[in-house]
Parts: sequence; structure tokens; C-alpha cells
Amino acid sequence: MKEDGIAVSENITSFLLESLIYNLPNSTFNDYETWNERVKQAIIYLWNATRKSETCNKWVEVSGIFYLFHSERKWTYSDANTFLKQMWNYFEYGNE
Repeated sequence: MKEDGIAVSENITSFLLESLIYNLPNSTFNDYETWNERVKQAIIYLWNATRKSETCNKWVEVSGIFYLFHSERKWTYSDANTFLKQMWNYFEYGNE
């Protein structure tokens, strides 16, 4: 996305993205047949969950030890939510 000129927050890291995926329900991967549909459903789930802190404040890093969204992190659930909307638009899912 950055290479295509989309301004993405510096708070978005590959570790954050990996941890967001770690917190997806298994059904996101098991209930859909194509990777395109899995990615689309993952964005939908994560975007909805990161709209309010109450729905993602118990999410953990991939280690399963530390909370993903806490005050010591450079990212926030709002940063993640904004990025997910950008990703949705980047993949042009809204045009389907």
C-alpha cells in the first residue's frame, strides 16, 4: 500500500498485523474456500472488532502472553481500525 502512495500510519507494523491475524476466529480460515474471501472476511471481522476498545481489549500478541492493545504500545485499536478501512478500500472490496 505504501509503495502505491497510500499514507499508512507509522504505527502499523508487521507484528501488529501478525497479531491481529492471530486473534481471528478459526472460522475465518475454515469457512471460506478462496484466499480472497478469507482476506475479505478477516478485514470485516477485525474492522468491526476494533471499532471499540471493549471488543478487542483482551486480544493478545502472538505469544499469547501480552495484551495487544495497551498503553505501552505505539499503536492503538483506532490505528488498526483506520488501517483496516484503508486496506478494504485498497483491495476495492467496497465495489463488489
